[in-house]
Amino acid sequence: MTSLRLLSAAALSLALASAADAQVGLTLDNSGVRLQTPGIGALRLARSASKSTAGTVWTVTDTQGFVYTVSGYDGEGGDTGIGGGGGTRPPGGGTSGGGGGPIIVGGYDSAGDSTGIGGGGGTRPPGGGTSGGGGGPIIVGGYDEALTFLRTLRGAVVRRDATLGVDHIDFPAQSDPIGYFFQVVSQDLLHGLPLYRHFRMIDVPSTGTFDPVAADLAKTAAPRFFFPNDDLYRLQWGLVQARLLLAQWHPVAARKAIHVGLIDSGVGAAERGHAGLDGVQMRYTPIAQTTGAPASHGLGLATLLGDRSNDASGTVGLIGGWGQTSCFPQPPLMSQAQPTLSVYNVGDFGPDSYSVARALYAAAAAGVDVVNLSLHVAPSPIVKEAVEAAIKAGVIVVAAAGNYGAAVAYKPSRFPASLPGVISVGAVDATMRPASFSARDGVDIYAPGTNVVVGGLRGTWIYGNGTSYAAPHVVAALALMRAANPAITGADALAALTRFATVSGGVPVLNALSSLNAVIPADARVRLPTPLPGCAARGAVVGKDDEPVAAVAYDDRIDDELFADAAPTVTAIAGVFPNPARGRATVALDLAASQAVRVTLHDALGREVAVLAEDRLDAGSHRIA
Repeated sequence: MTSLRLLSAAALSLALASAADAQVGLTLDNSGVRLQTPGIGALRLARSASKSTAGTVWTVTDTQGFVYTVSGYDGEGGDTGIGGGGGTRPPGGGTSGGGGGPIIVGGYDSAGDSTGIGGGGGTRPPGGGTSGGGGGPIIVGGYDEALTFLRTLRGAVVRRDATLGVDHIDFPAQSDPIGYFFQVVSQDLLHGLPLYRHFRMIDVPSTGTFDPVAADLAKTAAPRFFFPNDDLYRLQWGLVQARLLLAQWHPVAARKAIHVGLIDSGVGAAERGHAGLDGVQMRYTPIAQTTGAPASHGLGLATLLGDRSNDASGTVGLIGGWGQTSCFPQPPLMSQAQPTLSVYNVGDFGPDSYSVARALYAAAAAGVDVVNLSLHVAPSPIVKEAVEAAIKAGVIVVAAAGNYGAAVAYKPSRFPASLPGVISVGAVDATMRPASFSARDGVDIYAPGTNVVVGGLRGTWIYGNGTSYAAPHVVAALALMRAANPAITGADALAALTRFATVSGGVPVLNALSSLNAVIPADARVRLPTPLPGCAARGAVVGKDDEPVAAVAYDDRIDDELFADAAPTVTAIAGVFPNPARGRATVALDLAASQAVRVTLHDALGREVAVLAEDRLDAGSHRIA
């Protein structure tokens, strides 16, 4: 019987370098501060007198020139006293703390703190302090000594944040506590060094930005298809061009129920009945304080992801379940186990960097699979550490790359999309070319980001433009990939996204179907999922003003490697000589295409006797002995 099967001492030096790299740098001048933080780079903090009060206003400017307002954090307190502790419970849960202080610091060691900041424990080096396991052999003084110095000699109020493993510092007696802090830590000495040298990290909470939400209403694109029958499906050009609809129809079995985290402006209580939120299990978690009526940015992204499909209204949700249909031999991938969408409110009208960090920790603790960050904040070591912790916990982190004016020449990914390990998403328009506003440098993958139909206030459907709306398309592809293969890491997923991207306009554009095929077993792959006869959607997608959207021709040769070893393409086995064979045989076979082939000889009981060939063979006739 013939069988054809497919082929399928340097440690100390490194520690010293690491500790040296972790040194905070600080320079004062008359107008503000230049702060250098490891892994973040240089930030400019500027102060100016407020026009409306006698107080001082501080702003942060990043390396791209974007300016963010510094804001004292006053968020969820909880049992650990985060945010200052105490306070009252606002509507929607959470605890309002008494204020976390304008400065956040972290030290090289923690004097054995139970949270393990700086490694915890350790021995006391010369000069005082406690060497933590994460602090390395270079100790410039005790972190706790620095805090004691600020408390006793400078009147600081220090509050421990056990969740993030940092301390909040405030100077209630000072009219400008931020300026006073930087003056003190740059001029006062401890063990012969400026006080700031005793911190591994200094941060100030700041308020970032969401993409603006368009006001144009999306109108029903008639006629409604038999399948899918959603009113606005024909306007979802991106769903088709990114091959997301095909990926949703993939027959591979789901191996887990997916949990997606949306860290954004939240969804107000009055908007939670929007018809676009009916395809997923929704959870709402207020991290920052909320008015109860946040901007519609978070609502738009939640509906883009979570609308129920084929329910005769709205859109085809990117991760939402499907309404009743007889068009599939089995339920679509996301309908086999209903996904959960957790919405974390990190600021009603702009993301608070401290809340973004807290939301990342909360998402990781909740077992979120993929998190969407369609926001931008000033580069922040607190957010950086939270991203790293989330990735370490198995969360795949996706962020919008950022938007610029069309005339700007250099458009790098903005923070936090610029962080290592974060999948940075740029936007393409309906021509499948980079949108004029999209970041270009440091972008990992592009996705549809213009005229994207999303839910609006009071039950409406509107258009969104920006990399904010491109990122959820990638999140949806990753959710499908992890549903089918729960073991994939963020690095695995990014490799599949980029390797099988559709190259258009000189950039890699999301190809959800091929990326999904790349992370599942070869025998589960399909080149083109097809609904049952009579169910295929007919007609072309249209643009915002009903103009035709030209489909980009898909070159399926990129998929050839995915299917090269999926099944032997043997035109005919011409014969086995002699037959029956006695230990050896000659096999004649014809191949329709070049492929890897393994030819084995088996006995009457099916046991392998010999391997006759294990090689890649050209198309044509072959005799194997």
